[in-house]
Amino acid sequence: MKLDLGSVGGLRGGLVGRQFDRELARVIADCHDWPGNTTARSVTIRLDVSPVGDDGAGTGEKVDVVATIRSETPTYSILAHQARVRRLRDRATGQASTSRRSAPTRRTPTS
Repeated sequence: MKLDLGSVGGLRGGLVGRQFDRELARVIADCHDWPGNTTARSVTIRLDVSPVGDDGAGTGEKVDVVATIRSETPTYSILAHQARVRRLRDRATGQASTSRRSAPTRRTPTS
């Protein structure tokens, strides 16, 4: 098989091309879902090409090709719930406390 830009999608019986199409559909769907976010989305195809040789004496006539396809979309933070909180008071002192339990009182040994 001749390896060139046109044949990359056909690698592994067309699996590389189908995975690229899925990732591209994912970033396009994100653009439709979040049109107000103008951050660029991306689809990346990475090809790692390694020579294959008999007994470690590679001639460069055969290569292994590993295709990695990934997409990136912006990260979104959504306010899921808004709750009212109240400040807790220490029962012993009446002062504001950061936790529900009061800190234990340290006792010092008497002589």
